[in-house]
Amino acid sequence: MYDAYELVMKLQNLVVSPLALSILAIFILLEFQKISLKVEGAGGAPMLGFEMIIKSFIKFAICYIVILKIQMLLDGIIVISSNLASKVLQLGSESKVKDVTERISQAVGDLEFWQQMTVLLVVCVLFLVALVVRVLIQVTIYLRFLELYIFCAMAPIPMGALPSQEFSTMTKSFFKNFAATGLQATFIALVLIIYPILFMKIMEDLGSNMWGIILGLTVYMIALLLSINKTKGWAKTLLSA
Repeated sequence: MYDAYELVMKLQNLVVSPLALSILAIFILLEFQKISLKVEGAGGAPMLGFEMIIKSFIKFAICYIVILKIQMLLDGIIVISSNLASKVLQLGSESKVKDVTERISQAVGDLEFWQQMTVLLVVCVLFLVALVVRVLIQVTIYLRFLELYIFCAMAPIPMGALPSQEFSTMTKSFFKNFAATGLQATFIALVLIIYPILFMKIMEDLGSNMWGIILGLTVYMIALLLSINKTKGWAKTLLSA
């Protein structure tokens, strides 16, 4: 992961930042053109032009600093979201989820031999499905990291459009999307600690019936997969509310 981070930083500093500074320079020229037109329309008022130029210089200086130090802001967002996710997982680890092995063994022991063979086949299928679900969840987590790296690499470009009123929404959208991607880790952590507790509640309601346990496992895996895939949408909804 650290090697990927170093590559992203090199790409940001050597390729993307110069491009962002060029975009910023274009907006500076356009801003000065607007100032000259306004001063000319006001009859060449010198104080008006001086005041507008000073304000523009301050604005562009702030944008220049933001472009150079954007990674510090992004690292801060990542640290906050990571701390939230770790604290959520710590709270989840304090409430241990009971092991269902004994309940499954008891339910299987009450069945006849051929029923046990049928259950074995069904459980094998569920095991394969569980592997697929685990792989998909892992892929979702890795894609989140990849998305964060891509955002970090391209971050200076939307910052270069910050001075423009027409394109400043690009900067706001970037920060919202980046924060949503970071906050997604917290939602994933919430899903991972809440769903096992809900699963145990289902097991308590269904009792020791084997087919009820299988149904509970199936519902648990499908719901877990769907919820993990929807965490990004939840984060975006929260930040856009």
